[in-house]
Amino acid sequence: MSEDDGLTAECGFAGSPLARVLADERVQPVLLLVEGAAGQGKSHLLQKLADLPGTADATRSWWRCGAGGGPPRVDEDPNTPTLWLVDDAHRAKGGELRLLRRMLEGLRPGSAAVVAYRPEELPVPGLPLGDPPMTYPSRMTVLRHRLEPWDEAHVRRAAGRTLGAGCSADMVRRLHELTGGVPGVVVDLLAELRQRRSAFGGTAAGVESAGVPVRLAELVLSRTRAPAPEDRPVVWAAAVLDGPVGRDELLAVSGLGNVPGNAALLRALEEAHSRNSARTGTASPPPWPPRPCEPPCPDPYARTSTGGRRRPSAAGSPSPGPPWPAITGDTVTCVDRNGGPDTVITGLATSSVCVEGGDSGGAYISGNQARGMTSGGPIDQQCTGGVYSRGSSYFQPLDDALSYYGLTLNSN
Repeated sequence: MSEDDGLTAECGFAGSPLARVLADERVQPVLLLVEGAAGQGKSHLLQKLADLPGTADATRSWWRCGAGGGPPRVDEDPNTPTLWLVDDAHRAKGGELRLLRRMLEGLRPGSAAVVAYRPEELPVPGLPLGDPPMTYPSRMTVLRHRLEPWDEAHVRRAAGRTLGAGCSADMVRRLHELTGGVPGVVVDLLAELRQRRSAFGGTAAGVESAGVPVRLAELVLSRTRAPAPEDRPVVWAAAVLDGPVGRDELLAVSGLGNVPGNAALLRALEEAHSRNSARTGTASPPPWPPRPCEPPCPDPYARTSTGGRRRPSAAGSPSPGPPWPAITGDTVTCVDRNGGPDTVITGLATSSVCVEGGDSGGAYISGNQARGMTSGGPIDQQCTGGVYSRGSSYFQPLDDALSYYGLTLNSN
């Protein structure tokens, strides 16, 4: 099993324009930008593109940026098509970046270039070839191809090829949840499970017991150590919350407080260790599971009345001032499974906490802030991952209960 699984379609889509230009020296040059986060399979796709059928006459020229050797020496014959394969363009700086831009600007008819990069590590976000933006020759065709995570069906096929029959639906679902569908992480975790075959058992619990793949753990540690020590708690908090969260909840879990926490969050966003969503106004964690984060990370888990702990997310839209979220206004139809009339409830807040039957009335607590009380969740939802489960639920915001009973919150 390798990341080659699933790359056939990617290669077909990305390779078609390259094959056309390399087969005819009169066709104007093509530049293909391949964008993908760490582990998405950019290097594997480059290798696939290097082996495109029908292009054997083209010269292949590999260039790995940031490796210290600079660009390869190519004695290019004007009559020989050239396919440039440039990896890790996000690491090109200074003189190497200038050489890369110059090479692309000078591409001849019948030649093509593929430039792969990690968007989250670009020195200037959105500009893979640096600032100022590159002036592409008018005769050049410029395309972008984004690599996306695998969906659950793709993860299921990969698991079947590696582990054979016997992988339960819960196991595949948990594998997809933990890896985020990132191909490199899926492949590494499946390799670990194959090595532990006798103790694995094909269950969701077996996936969790495998631990964090080496490459993922090292990537996470390198990124969480990049900020200054005083800023790291906000990155740890983003990692363990594992979902879109508001600033207030992120700072509460980090334990930094408002003033130092705001400064740390701004610096983390600036350095791309967290990402800011302009659409929702919330901060999101980097794409990795939370388990590589060890103490002294603060405890981010929501406590429920049943004695369990489940991971919380921001609920509704956190507003400044009161330590609870604003009401989202969600309308929910509650189904009576005994045949009685359905009930429509409005004004509930949503959460990614997974709830099951018997959890109703449980307390939603994030950090040291009271949030609300569990109302319910989807019919037949099963929290198969225990305390690590993610799902969905609705809860009554705390201010509703305070207003109904004429109470005030004692913040002490």
